Amino acid sequence: MSLEPRHFSLRARLVILVALLFAAFALFFLAFFPARMDAQARHWVLSRATGIAQLLASATEPALDFGDATNGQHHLETLASTPEAIYGLLLREDGSPLAAWHPERAPARLMDIPEGARILGQEVLARVRIQTRGGQQGTLLVGFSLAELRQEGQHTLRLAASISALIFAFGVLAAFGVGTLLVRPLGRVTQVALRISEGELGAQSELDLTRRDETGTLAAALSRMLRRLYEQKALIKSQSEASSEGILTVSESGQVLAHNQRLLRMWQLPPERLEGRPLEEVLRALAPALKEPETLRRLADFQREQPAGAPLEFSLLDGRTLTAYRAPIQSHEGTRFGWGLYFQDITERLAQERVRARNLELEQRVAERTQELAERLSELHSTQEQLIVADRRTSVGTLAAGVAHEINNPLAYVTANIQFVLQEMPELRTTLMPGCPPDMSEGMEAIWQEVANALAEAREGCSRVQHIVQSLKSFSRGDEDRREPLHVQGPLDAAISMAQNEIRHRARLVRDYREVPPVEGNEVRLAQVFLNLLINAAHAIPAGAADRHEIRVTTRLGEDGAVRVDITDTGSGMSPEVRGRLFTPFFTTKPVGIGTGLGLSVCQGIITAMGGRIEVQSELGQGSTFSVVLPPTSATVKHAQAQRARSQPGSRRGQVLVVDDDPFVGAALRRTLGREHDVSVAFGAREALGRVLQGAAFDIILCDLMMPDMTGMDFFTELQRLYPAQAESVIFFTGGAFTDTTRAFLERHQERVLSKPVDADHLRERILQRLERGATASRLPSASLD
Repeated sequence: MSLEPRHFSLRARLVILVALLFAAFALFFLAFFPARMDAQARHWVLSRATGIAQLLASATEPALDFGDATNGQHHLETLASTPEAIYGLLLREDGSPLAAWHPERAPARLMDIPEGARILGQEVLARVRIQTRGGQQGTLLVGFSLAELRQEGQHTLRLAASISALIFAFGVLAAFGVGTLLVRPLGRVTQVALRISEGELGAQSELDLTRRDETGTLAAALSRMLRRLYEQKALIKSQSEASSEGILTVSESGQVLAHNQRLLRMWQLPPERLEGRPLEEVLRALAPALKEPETLRRLADFQREQPAGAPLEFSLLDGRTLTAYRAPIQSHEGTRFGWGLYFQDITERLAQERVRARNLELEQRVAERTQELAERLSELHSTQEQLIVADRRTSVGTLAAGVAHEINNPLAYVTANIQFVLQEMPELRTTLMPGCPPDMSEGMEAIWQEVANALAEAREGCSRVQHIVQSLKSFSRGDEDRREPLHVQGPLDAAISMAQNEIRHRARLVRDYREVPPVEGNEVRLAQVFLNLLINAAHAIPAGAADRHEIRVTTRLGEDGAVRVDITDTGSGMSPEVRGRLFTPFFTTKPVGIGTGLGLSVCQGIITAMGGRIEVQSELGQGSTFSVVLPPTSATVKHAQAQRARSQPGSRRGQVLVVDDDPFVGAALRRTLGREHDVSVAFGAREALGRVLQGAAFDIILCDLMMPDMTGMDFFTELQRLYPAQAESVIFFTGGAFTDTTRAFLERHQERVLSKPVDADHLRERILQRLERGATASRLPSASLD
């Protein structure tokens, strides 16, 4: 085992440190003091040798000057009185000796030694040059022994070693004394800390807090630390007891360190302390309460990783449910020294969650039901608004149908009378003009022409009124989704006629009709769509600037083969935001009371139901184009009237009965047809039926459909029952149909129906067609008649 300083006690380390310091000082003294003393001794020896040599040179100067060897020998022998002197030589200038003392001891080649004192081995040699007053030169050589100096050096070294040993010994003793003095209070603090760590909490009172040195500071710091630890322990204990979880703290070795009371109550354990018990013993006590004890084993298997965020769930035999998880107890450095096992009773929480889930489910159902009711309420509001609009439209249609019917009757006889007058005027002119005086002929010709022009204008006005009435009749029909092949120009012209008053003050109307195939659609609904788009186009243009604006209506065949009806205006246009919400129900840019926001959404629904679509192109300030795109149909369009048959001259004269409750209509038709046929008038269906019952037979019966007392339908039904052959001669003319029954009747007998006002030429052609078929009425009552 390696010896490291941290393995020694503080006292031992302090003793070793002080001993090493004194040992270093002793070694320094032992190395420095003898060397210093030896250097001083050498310097003293050299200085003494130089002094003795210089004195002896002064004494032997006369002997060298006079060559007196005896005198020189005598002075050299005085060296015997110096114990360390070993030889002496007085040499002439040429190096020969004048006098000598123990020359045998002198080394060879003395003349090579420089002047002064030098240590050579175990000797000190001093050489001094002598210059006599008589001009003689010579050299004095004196040798001294260093044996005594060496003995003094050895003595000095032994003395230094003794002093160093004494210094080291004193240092060791001082280290033990100081270590004992300093470490003993620290040792007492350490012993108190060890006793506290072993659980002897009362040892804290033995800390000496009165000291003012570092030991006292350490004791005070330890006391404060212990007080804070106790406070934190009490806080942790309080929090542990206040926790809703049962807590069990286990050491790394598997011993129970701590627990709270909730753990005991949760597991219904006796109120005894579990600290110090093995975890296995505690688990055996908990296992009987579990349905699956193995789950508890998995929790206590510390070598096995527990999934993060996935606590284990325990089902107890008493019906409760617990969850548990574990967490390591470790220091800031990550050193683990135990585990915390945390248990929680979630029985009540599970019940609350089930109640909450049920409440959420019910709330969700309520929200869905509320949303559904809100949507249905919105749909009801939307439907109500549409019904209100539809009711208004129906009321307007009914009113329009009534107005059309009331206009048609006077319009019928006005038109018939105008046509009669125009027809009779050429013959009347031919009859009257020859008898006119020549001076009045030119004026009468002008009058005749003016009258003809006036009647022609009146006929044109009646034609325009007839066209308007026909448009009103189209909009007054039922709104059933009955579809048939038709040309889009028909409902388009009807819509233009209805919207003409809105358009003429705002823009020029340009028709650009190109040949397109028929489409499968509903004439009334198509006219409704076109009317709505035309009115919207007119409202996008300010009034009073008709010369600067234009509404162009175009029919064309698209690249995809679809029939396209484009209605383009030069109005204000629309922004992308408005264009995106254009077909949203109840969205309108018109002022309150002007628009409902349902027109375009209804139009889109109508066109979509017909298999088409409505496209919009618009830029703000650049006008708009609405395109109605419909798929074409290959079916043949049924004409409302048959092709006109040209009458042949000399056709036979027929018996015609006119049945109408308006006498003016009857009179007008009698005048119109009176030249070609025998015309009689009955002012009601019952009167006409009475004539037939009396035996009258007619080639043609022109009967009004809507009459008081007995309608044309009832009259026709009676004829079919009593005189089927006579019923085949009936032709109806009507100003409009008000009921579903009437409309259904007209649908079944389209070939017998003429619309008021009846064109005279057309009426004559229909009568001639009937006569040419040889349709004759039976003149005798039916045999089955009661």
